[in-house]
This record gives sequence, C-alpha cells and structure tokens, in this order.
Amino acid sequence: MIKRLFLILVLLTLLAVASGGCTKTVDNYDSLVDSLNDAIDNPYAPVQPGGEVEQPFFDMKGRIISLERGDIQVFEYPDAAAAAAQAAEVSPDGYSVGNTQISWIDPPHFYRSARIIVIYVGSHDGTLALLEDVLGPQFAGG
Repeated sequence: MIKRLFLILVLLTLLAVASGGCTKTVDNYDSLVDSLNDAIDNPYAPVQPGGEVEQPFFDMKGRIISLERGDIQVFEYPDAAAAAAQAAEVSPDGYSVGNTQISWIDPPHFYRSARIIVIYVGSHDGTLALLEDVLGPQFAGG
C-alpha cells in the first residue's frame, strides 16, 4: 500500500513537471513586469516600469519596461487575436511592419505572448535569454 501511494505521488510530480508546473501566463503588462522580476537573479536590479511609447507601425500605444541592460517596449492588445493580427504584419527580420520600413539602431527582437507584443532593440545576450525564458522564442528579428 505504501509503495502504491509513493508511486502515485511520483507520477503526479512527474506530470506536474512535464506540464510546466505552476508557470504564470504572461498576457499583460503587469504580469510581464512580475514575471521578469521573478526571473531576474539580482534583487538590486529589478525591472522598472516606465512611461508610454508610440510606434507609427502599431495600432496601440505601448509602455516601457527598463531592464538593467536596456529598455523593452510592451504593446498590450484587447485580446490575443488582435495581437496575433498585428504580429503578422512584422517581417521575419523585423525591419518592416506592414508598409513601414524601419531603421533600428541595433537589431530588433519581437516577442508575443497572448495579447502582448514586446520589442527589444539590442544584442545583450542576458537580456535576450531573459526575454526568451519569460516570453518564449522571438517571432521576428535578428
């Protein structure tokens, strides 16, 4: 009986790990701030919510999040379908959105999770790894 109970507990633990355990869904600005803070090891360099940003090629105004090695721009849409439709307009290399050609100062990196699109312009490996850890692989950019 004890062996059977132990086996059930082991199986439940393995199922929880395989399904991602208790991962948070990053679907808005606030949950992104929380997830980034949770993922950063250095308590002295938390993410800093910032002001608004506008990009002429996106329908929504965005908000800035300042990280230790640069800023990211976060565009929050009413639902995942609206974010997906906007993301579909971004070229694979990230240098055009719809009919707009963009000259970035560093390589652009576009991420999407549920109803947010995140842009990071830069090449810091730690920032890229952090964003991929929290948001998954980029969908466009360098």
